[in-house]
Amino acid sequence: MRKEILRLENICKTIDGVKVLKNVSLNLYEGETVKLYGDEGRSLSSIVGLFGGVIKPDSGRIYIDGKEIKLASPLDGKKAEISIIHKKSDLIPNLTVMENLFLERKNYARGLFLKEKKQRARAVELLEILGLDISPDMMASDLKLEQMQIVQLGKALLDDRKIIIMDHTHILLDKEQIKLFEGVFNELAKRNVGILILAQNLRDFTSVSDRMYIMKEGSIIGNLMTSEMEKDKIIQMIAKDYYSEKSGIYLNQTSEEVLRVEGLSTKNMLRNVSFSLNKGEIVSITGSYGSGKYEVGYALYGMERTLGGKIYLHNKRIKIKNPSDAIKRKIVLLSFEKKENGLLYNLSAKENITISRLGNISNFAIIRKELENWLIKTVYNDLSLNIEDDNIAIEGLSLVNQRKVSLARAISCNPDVLILIDPTKGLENESKKQILELLVSFSDRGIAILLISSNLHEILQVSHRVWLFSNGTITGCIDRDMIESREQMNILSSFI
Repeated sequence: MRKEILRLENICKTIDGVKVLKNVSLNLYEGETVKLYGDEGRSLSSIVGLFGGVIKPDSGRIYIDGKEIKLASPLDGKKAEISIIHKKSDLIPNLTVMENLFLERKNYARGLFLKEKKQRARAVELLEILGLDISPDMMASDLKLEQMQIVQLGKALLDDRKIIIMDHTHILLDKEQIKLFEGVFNELAKRNVGILILAQNLRDFTSVSDRMYIMKEGSIIGNLMTSEMEKDKIIQMIAKDYYSEKSGIYLNQTSEEVLRVEGLSTKNMLRNVSFSLNKGEIVSITGSYGSGKYEVGYALYGMERTLGGKIYLHNKRIKIKNPSDAIKRKIVLLSFEKKENGLLYNLSAKENITISRLGNISNFAIIRKELENWLIKTVYNDLSLNIEDDNIAIEGLSLVNQRKVSLARAISCNPDVLILIDPTKGLENESKKQILELLVSFSDRGIAILLISSNLHEILQVSHRVWLFSNGTITGCIDRDMIESREQMNILSSFI
């Protein structure tokens, strides 16, 4: 019987008022590869933070080799023989592969010549085990992406780690590159290393996984053995409750085209992206992290340089080189992909809203209070924004009201096209519903909305159409008829 090397018991964590981990329990045995599959959001990243010692659970227990431990710092994680392979490489580009492998390992051998000789022999042996046909003298900057990540696994092997956490390292790799990892995992299993893979794609690494945990909205909803990993079964588990209640959100009919994109391409990510957006329409773009979905919004807003393609606004071709060009053409973007949300925290809620309209409410650089008060009153009513003191600093507002202030500033610009990236990220359910209802009200006024999100539930509630994104391009479309017909299996098969 295999030895249990890791166990989480009833782990709970709340961040910014949102329960990101709800009584999470899981375990890992030596020589076992376990996949943790779930929707994108704070839950999976919180698991990584937990093992890395940067996030402390509110309650629950962590056991290594049957002994309860506290992971209060990254050093505690290393002492517990846990190695985390992150999405972004931690290799130092201007060092060789061998130098990266033995960095901070000063006591590997005595004497400079003996040390280098032993390191080189060990590096060659390690690279052979990893299946990498490269020289130990190769610069890290010359490595391919998959080679970088496998070298990071080599560092964990060198340290004799008993537990390896893979944090979505596969998301930027194609199928052939992912196959390279499978041999490495088999080798690690022979050495009794336990591997936990955090994944947002159901297919990746399933062939080498012994078990799969399924996480939904912060809770573990399934623990499946290899023989039970049937796609339809997993989809049914994920889909449960998505359609059990009507959202109460009703969408308008759309016709007039506002925005059209043809063959949009960028240097690093987008490839031949084409779609259209009508007046009063909510079109969603979704895909896993690294799919390129965010880059669409940034390219349309002039934040990502385009190398090819055409953009048409009201049937006239336009060029957008920077955000200023976009704003002049009434294209506005709000991104909540990261914590930064564009708000000025040293200003009040009122000042954050009116700052984009100073030219309309002032004469000779002097703000006309009656116009400012009229604008604030109008915006507050439109967005159901309940702030008793509009001079309060932004940081004193709840997260949902901060989000509404961001939307208020955007809407005060009277946009024709509103691009929103993860507008409900980090919000609890009632707050999410408020934001979604606002988006629909904007749609009713004729604003064309491009919603870029990974939240399947909200996308299905408010979208007229959904574009599926993978590897920098559109791979499929779900129209409103399909959504309203509740074809759960077909829709979710497209996402997973």
